[in-house]
Amino acid sequence: MLSPSSANTLGAGGLAHNLLVGSEFNYWHYDEAQYKNLWAKQYKVAVAEAVCKFGATEPSKDQFTLDNCQTQAARADDAGMQFRAHNLIWGGNSNPYWLLHGGYNQTDLEAIMKKHIIQVMQRLKSGLKNPKNVICWDVVNEALDGSVKDGWKLKTAAPWYPAIPDYVNQAFKYAAYADPDVLLFYNDYCISVSWDNGGKADAIVDMVKGMQKHHIKIDGIGMQMHLTTKSPPSKDHTSMIIKKFGALGLQVHITELDIACSTCGHDKTALQLQAQIYSD
Repeated sequence: MLSPSSANTLGAGGLAHNLLVGSEFNYWHYDEAQYKNLWAKQYKVAVAEAVCKFGATEPSKDQFTLDNCQTQAARADDAGMQFRAHNLIWGGNSNPYWLLHGGYNQTDLEAIMKKHIIQVMQRLKSGLKNPKNVICWDVVNEALDGSVKDGWKLKTAAPWYPAIPDYVNQAFKYAAYADPDVLLFYNDYCISVSWDNGGKADAIVDMVKGMQKHHIKIDGIGMQMHLTTKSPPSKDHTSMIIKKFGALGLQVHITELDIACSTCGHDKTALQLQAQIYSD
């Protein structure tokens, strides 16, 4: 684990190991001096929590509003950070009312998806002083669901699935067309949990192999890791999961990392355990 003297900031500590350490941030807190200064000092990569999602960037059909998303990316650039753009396609969550309740058929939805991805990806970069600072997009978020018993498969994702049976592939095709230079990621949860024995990771590996077989561009996997101090995955288990993706030529970003600890406020031993899990 990094000692306090080995790096002045989390970002610097990460760079010492060729890692980008970052954080999400919210524009509505940006004018709070302590929030802004801590964020700008500590991190080397940033992601906006909500303002680049579908509902925020196309609140009404064919009306694109990227001001807040562009502002977040520009602020990251000003702070000397790279920017992860999150996310283009997600089922249910963050989708606007018009999209969820428009009664669109498969052809309509494919056209809506294509236009949204192309418009958002291209408009984001066109409005920035340093467009190369946008290093990647989470193209599809949380497409798989299931269990150890039943396996992992595409889950109902309004309005995209099951209306568009291959919506993940379609989204990545449109994203590669919209911006061939940016890295394209698939982002999901429960990939590294200890109770799953790597089952969801294997399902994602199979999905990616299918995409690669059809020459669909995908560059990386975003691993959400919402953990607790009670039952975290081991370092070896997490390493094994990451190697599965590395074997396919994919980058891996740990995109959401939090370690819940109900006793850390008054238990030094628990706090040390939480710190060790973060370090691992």
